[in-house]
Amino acid sequence: MKTIAIYTGVILVVGYIVIISLINAIKTHKKKRVSKKSRLRRLDRRLKEIINKD
Repeated sequence: MKTIAIYTGVILVVGYIVIISLINAIKTHKKKRVSKKSRLRRLDRRLKEIINKD
């Protein structure tokens, strides 16, 4: 049971990150084109924030 809980937690977190990144990509695309580097940096920062929350 523990492994199943861990897997579902990981899947939820990954899905959450993917959805947020997709929404942000759509938003930034509408505003202006953002270079890949800055987008990656922003994602990296967000990932670190999520990891630090736990």
